Amino acid sequence: MKPETTIIQKPITSAFVLDKAKLARILNIMEERFTEAGFSFKPKFEVTLGNGRHINTFSVEQLITLDNPVKNPIVSLTLADTASAPMDLACV
Repeated sequence: MKPETTIIQKPITSAFVLDKAKLARILNIMEERFTEAGFSFKPKFEVTLGNGRHINTFSVEQLITLDNPVKNPIVSLTLADTASAPMDLACV
């Protein structure tokens, strides 16, 4: 049985630094909710750059080390469980 689909979108209108500690906190909260519901949690990350290029990874380390240049910045980050619908955190 799949968990119910939940989508949370939060536009960010100013500069926002997503460091490893903040990302770990978000992922811990998501994992707790999945565990409480009786599901395992395996995150997937999709980054969209200003030029429209998409980068997909399952690695927190790879996500944190992505370059975020001024000429082609990260404009959105989608966090999803590999077996469920995405959670979108838009970085504008």
